[in-house]
Amino acid sequence: MSWQGLLSSLKNLLSYAMLATVAPPAPKTHQPALPAIPKLSPEEEKLALQEKLGRCIQGMRETFILDLSTSNELLTEVSQYYAKRPSKLMRPRLILLTALAVNASVGERDALPQQVRLAEIVEMIHVVSLLHDDVIDESDTRRGDLSAPSKFGNKNSILAGDFVLGRAMSLIAALENFDAMREIAGVVTTLVEGEIIQAEDSIALGEKAKAGQAADQWGSYMERIFLKTGSLFARALRSTAMLSGLPSDDERVLAVGDYGTELGLAFQIIDDALDFKETSVDSAGKPTGAVDLRLGLITAPVFYALEERPDELAPYVSRKCSEPGDTAEVVRIVRETSALPRTYALAAQHAQKARDALQVLPSTPARDALEALTMKVLSRDQ
Repeated sequence: MSWQGLLSSLKNLLSYAMLATVAPPAPKTHQPALPAIPKLSPEEEKLALQEKLGRCIQGMRETFILDLSTSNELLTEVSQYYAKRPSKLMRPRLILLTALAVNASVGERDALPQQVRLAEIVEMIHVVSLLHDDVIDESDTRRGDLSAPSKFGNKNSILAGDFVLGRAMSLIAALENFDAMREIAGVVTTLVEGEIIQAEDSIALGEKAKAGQAADQWGSYMERIFLKTGSLFARALRSTAMLSGLPSDDERVLAVGDYGTELGLAFQIIDDALDFKETSVDSAGKPTGAVDLRLGLITAPVFYALEERPDELAPYVSRKCSEPGDTAEVVRIVRETSALPRTYALAAQHAQKARDALQVLPSTPARDALEALTMKVLSRDQ
């Protein structure tokens, strides 16, 4: 080929290359869009939540029992005595549901390991309160079985309570969140404050009843049930939210704290109403029938009954149901008045406040479960 022919061929090749550069690309073959992940139905979401919660509870309980073990067999047995009994584990469930509800607002799907640990810590503190309360109240039974002091003695029960508290404190330090640690440490101090107020009320009851001033203890009653139940729930749930990484003044932290306070008050008020459900034992074997009054404590049903029939009820209150037949008479009087309906109405008011507080959180199955829990508290029978 002559050089003229070669030059012509190169020019043609260059023209083809330029055309290929500016020519529009060939149309791509159409690719169908991937189908969207189907949304779970409310029933499926509820089932998924139950399965997730069940796994957390099971893992927590296994660790809980293990952490109450020690080289001393007797101390282990006493420490685990209430922990191994059948229980709904309400406090851990409440903490873990709150964890799931709050975590959803920060993009987290599951409960964090430190939140699961917190559930264990709070249940330990609850066990401590049971061991110590049964010594203080001289309780022979708990839920139809021998109490720890009856089975192991007061000294062993107190020492076991101290041991469990020590374990709880060591686990609190491992949370590595100062605000949450401070809140949970405060649970113990408020429980003790509640016990002191309870003891003072018991001493003062006789004189106040004789003077017709028993109603003056209403404010003290609300304070002690807050310190012994409402404050525990509030501090535990605020800690749960802070372990999500939220500051202590975040509206979600404050909201779950308010929820815990109101739920705890509703829970305790219903518990006091159940004391008058039967005069012997309830379905769980718990002694009922003016139990608190025998300890020198007035609860909501007795306060309301005193308003309606003060002259008839005051003598029994004054002597703390210390004579044969007193308890049956107090139960009869309370049931004949509107005291129990009024008590349930009071609890319902606090339950509604608890539900209202949750509206700060996004709508999730976990939040729905927390709302439903307020209704379960009102309808429980043990």
